[in-house]
Amino acid sequence: MGHQNGRPKIVAHRGYWRSHPENSLSAVRSAEWAESAVHAAAAGTPIVTHHETLDRTTSGTGPVADKACSELSHLRLKFNGHLTGEPVPTLARLLAALKPTTGILVELKPPGEPRLVRDVLALLHAERRPWVLQSFDPSNVLEVCARDRGASAALLVEDARTLARALDECWHGVHADHTLLDREVVQSLRAKNRSVGAWTVNTEPDLRRVIDLGVDWLITDEPLLARELCQGMCG
Repeated sequence: MGHQNGRPKIVAHRGYWRSHPENSLSAVRSAEWAESAVHAAAAGTPIVTHHETLDRTTSGTGPVADKACSELSHLRLKFNGHLTGEPVPTLARLLAALKPTTGILVELKPPGEPRLVRDVLALLHAERRPWVLQSFDPSNVLEVCARDRGASAALLVEDARTLARALDECWHGVHADHTLLDREVVQSLRAKNRSVGAWTVNTEPDLRRVIDLGVDWLITDEPLLARELCQGMCG
């Protein structure tokens, strides 16, 4: 899960959404690593979308969980508030659009979803590409590990209390809000052989600080800037 004490994996958060619709097929095609979130459609099919509702990013409205795949297939993604010709992708379709060498971080969005975990794992196990599953919900991460003890899985952390608890627990990886990470925290995770990720790191000062901390995963909306800085700092 990444490279300790070396160059981090730079992950395009929602793909290259500055120039393409977020989480679209075109947004992930040129990424070395892409991050996409999934929700389940009415029949359980993993759908790539950051939000539980369709309104902000698509031509549809209402919860993803209420829609059949046949309904979702007719929707189109928005970019800068305007509709495009790009579909709302299933996870299977997104994976098929990636280059063979592109890695994928999949965030399991809805909490307590063992069926979604099962279906996403089945899709990823069929892939030869590198992948990681992550979630803010501990039960989802535990379900991943119960189904596949060797799976790359990480707990997403967004507050200091959860991070303090996570430091004492046995997660394969901890991906934290970058503002929570300092050298002491990273060293504590390293001492327990945990993978360390930082999200969502976007400004040059923050990128430099997080790269200097030696994280394994750097999740960012600015992957090109992150790559340029890393080349200068990491050698």
